[in-house]
Amino acid sequence: MISIICLKWGTLYNEEYVNSLYKGIQRNVTIPHEFICFSEDATNVVAPCKSLPELNLTGWWNKMWLFNKELPVKYERILYIDLDTVILNNIDNILLNLTDDFYILRDFYKPTKGWGSGLMSWKAGNENLWEKFISTSHRPGHGDQGFIQAYKKEPVTFWQDAFPNDVISYKVHYLKEQQDGKILCFHGKPRPHEVPSIWQKYGALQKET
Repeated sequence: MISIICLKWGTLYNEEYVNSLYKGIQRNVTIPHEFICFSEDATNVVAPCKSLPELNLTGWWNKMWLFNKELPVKYERILYIDLDTVILNNIDNILLNLTDDFYILRDFYKPTKGWGSGLMSWKAGNENLWEKFISTSHRPGHGDQGFIQAYKKEPVTFWQDAFPNDVISYKVHYLKEQQDGKILCFHGKPRPHEVPSIWQKYGALQKET
């Protein structure tokens, strides 16, 4: 059993992105789970939501709060998914084969150097990243993922190592190599809604069957 969570803050990604991710999870996860969107504005969001507290943070820095030990989730294992991620196929096998490690992306362009926080998994209450974040003023480059890379202790498992054919990049694998997978990560431009072949088939424009 797993808690699948996302974060909507500000206006970069609207309610359609939350609803699209939620529907993608409902179509492609058959094992017991809960879905929660943490947001300061849940207007027109059909997915289950919980309020994001006023943290006086902007943008991606709000993501650090998800590591607090009192995060209101039901299950011990957490899967976090960025809103610009598209679920292409059933991911039960991924969820059933997670270990107790902390999972994070390798940077798709700099796999030996950078980390990507668009897809992460960890055990609830088992990380001190929020406590570290609020106790230090040091903010390494590359936003929240740079902070995680600077302060996260081992063990760390990279999605691309654990599930090399399942977790893929739109620009690196799907577009250039025509590689299909299960979890499609967008990073930067284009956004999913700017790719009609994706957005109409898997996103907010998909017709209900």
